[in-house]
Amino acid sequence: MKYCSHCKVDFSGDLDTCPLCQRPLTGSPSPAVFPHAAIVKPQKLMISFVFFGSGAAVFTMALLCGLGVIPPNIALLVSGVVVANGLFVRNLIVQNPGFVRGASRYLLLLIGLSLLCYLLTQADFFTSLVIPIICLSALAFDVLLLLVRRQHFAAEFAKYLICDVICGFIPLVLVLLGFSHWPPLAFICAFCSAILGLFVFVFLRQELFGGTSKLFNA
Repeated sequence: MKYCSHCKVDFSGDLDTCPLCQRPLTGSPSPAVFPHAAIVKPQKLMISFVFFGSGAAVFTMALLCGLGVIPPNIALLVSGVVVANGLFVRNLIVQNPGFVRGASRYLLLLIGLSLLCYLLTQADFFTSLVIPIICLSALAFDVLLLLVRRQHFAAEFAKYLICDVICGFIPLVLVLLGFSHWPPLAFICAFCSAILGLFVFVFLRQELFGGTSKLFNA
């Protein structure tokens, strides 16, 4: 087994760096429980699948629009969201920022795309359901990482944790501004965000402030 002294986690398989923090692992490798098949040029293959899926979705929207199944503005909006999502995923694959950073950035992207969809369609579905569910997913993701990594997550990923807590109040703000007419999920999201923020401030404020101070240091 290989061991990450930073995350305090053991890993099986022939790994050189920790999948969570990208730091070097120590110890001797052991056979993985589920061995990975060798793939030639995995990054290029993944990018090809992303572009293929995005292109297929755009062509499907064009076909449905041509057949009169969906209006042109909806087809154009969905195609734009698909293209933006594909480019962002491609950027994550190329830069490889790590699982935690990649997932956090992706959740923030989904919130931004949902707000854009609402501005273009004025559909209450986005403000009442989609955005609160995405925010709750981000908060659940943060809670899981806090349980697994404790102080290390608050110290290293402070900016993502702060962003997720702030974004948790977005659905409530939309309700107060009259953009959402079904508030239960917004109230739940704001409550969970407040509880998470209070927990971090009370129990992990030193690690959080230490990680936040790094953002302002050159």
